[in-house]
Amino acid sequence: MSAVISSDAPADARGRGAARLVLAVTRLLLAVSCVMIAAALWLVFANVVLRYLFNAPFIWADQFTSYLLFYMTFLAAPWVLAVRAHVSIEIVRSMVRPRRQKWMDALGGVVTAVYFALFTWLGIGELVRVVQRHAQFADAVEFPQWVIYAALPVGTLLLTLQALVNAAQDFAQLRASHD
Repeated sequence: MSAVISSDAPADARGRGAARLVLAVTRLLLAVSCVMIAAALWLVFANVVLRYLFNAPFIWADQFTSYLLFYMTFLAAPWVLAVRAHVSIEIVRSMVRPRRQKWMDALGGVVTAVYFALFTWLGIGELVRVVQRHAQFADAVEFPQWVIYAALPVGTLLLTLQALVNAAQDFAQLRASHD
């Protein structure tokens, strides 16, 4: 895990204050996400063993595995964006020159940041609504919904910040190549 966390870090992010902070938080959340996926795997494995050997599975295992996977998705996504390993449509990009590709990357970063900023705002609104209602999941174990809903605005806020870092790096590269 540490090799993935350190070696693929964008070089431009290491030298700038805000970008370094975003990268540090992104790394931390990636590490937490890795622990969560490992915990989910072990929980599923233990539950299968308990179910088939002792006919006594954990009644809460599926519920908590789902929560772990939900959190893992939103906590790991900013790292995927940081290393630019996200899904992208390459067909149009491959038809233009490298400078236009960089413009597309930079503008795409701005559009992505606006999208995730909106998603963050809506996620905060939903989180506040759930907190005010004192909503609980009524599955195998009653669990406050806000704990799960909090993953959405946290993850999308970091995605917003990472998209802005990526766009700033792309614009800086455009300026440097123009000089």
